[in-house]
Amino acid sequence: MPERFLIAADLPGQLTIMPCPTGEDLPDQFETFAQAGITRIISMLAPDEAALLGVASEAALCAKAGMVFENHPIVDFGLPDETAFRRLVIQIADHLHSGAHVAIHCRAGIGRSGMVASAVLIRLGQTPEQAIEQVSTGRGVSIPDTIEQRQFILNFEK
Repeated sequence: MPERFLIAADLPGQLTIMPCPTGEDLPDQFETFAQAGITRIISMLAPDEAALLGVASEAALCAKAGMVFENHPIVDFGLPDETAFRRLVIQIADHLHSGAHVAIHCRAGIGRSGMVASAVLIRLGQTPEQAIEQVSTGRGVSIPDTIEQRQFILNFEK
């Protein structure tokens, strides 16, 4: 069971990041996520990466557990398309305002997930530095993975 890291709970909803779920007990993991109140899982994995990690069936597992699944692939250690990324961040912020519990994952729950979570916090009014600090503290490790990803967050505007 991947550990989940609560990033923001001072909203109607909650924002969590986590490593990619893996292992033999995937159906049980998704049931546990739903029981923990997660209503929406957003994967940043490309389809081939999801298959490699054994979570090609993630959409079906989410549906079976009563959660919404979204996939917004970004290449590992890479940068997102800015337009699509901005749309995603706005959607997540809207979901949080509506009371959803959104969990974001990539492979390790650091780089791509950290970028998204930080950008959501910026959208919700934090400075980029505050957002990076809050996500790093919540995750328990410095986010994101690369200098380029950090620069992307620092340049991300509300």
